[in-house]
Amino acid sequence: MYIQEPTTKHNKILMLRAIGSAISGTENPLFDVVQPEIFQTKLALFEIKHEAFTLAKASSQKERQKRDVFIEDIEQSVIKIAQYLKVKFSGNEKAIVDWGFPVLLGKRSGKIARKYDAENCILLYNQILDKHSADGESSALSQYNMIAFEEKLSSIILAHNTYKQDRTLARIYAKQHQALLKELMTMARKIARNLRMREDMEPKDIEAYGFVVHENYAAANEDEGSENDEQEDIDQAS
Repeated sequence: MYIQEPTTKHNKILMLRAIGSAISGTENPLFDVVQPEIFQTKLALFEIKHEAFTLAKASSQKERQKRDVFIEDIEQSVIKIAQYLKVKFSGNEKAIVDWGFPVLLGKRSGKIARKYDAENCILLYNQILDKHSADGESSALSQYNMIAFEEKLSSIILAHNTYKQDRTLARIYAKQHQALLKELMTMARKIARNLRMREDMEPKDIEAYGFVVHENYAAANEDEGSENDEQEDIDQAS
């Protein structure tokens, strides 16, 4: 008799939940190597942390997508501003740099060499707005609707900060629920060995605890898939 251990996180969770349900359904679990109360307490805490991770991760992805939509919108104005400044300050690239645009100085074209990740975009937008405010009525961008520009920038910053906060929470909850999952799997292995050694246990009795039982190792030698590390799966984008 061979008890197959699940390899994917999803199937591990399903097995642990089945063990928890089996424990709840009987007054005297058929094992004595793990205290049922301890297993149930750990499982309940795991469910709380896993749910918190799932919600934080989903929220961070939603806010990142929202931020990117806002950036795409404001970029229409930024491209026009860049083109206008290049014409207005042709031959005086230093003046374009003052607006936050990185220019390849020494090049006749005065090529703007921007970085388009979210952090650098926000820095550029802020510098454009700061320069416009500092110049006051003499601002080169007086003909642009900079009030609308500021409102759009505020939306971007709010979404970006919320995204980063939720991503940090997701990473914290990921570590916490993965540690609990490891503890629960250790308990599950002890339970599985204990049940397998019992002479009065049939495969169907062991399977009632969520384990998959095979006649031998060869019968269970099927690739179930690679481990899904949800910590690494958290969005790494800027």
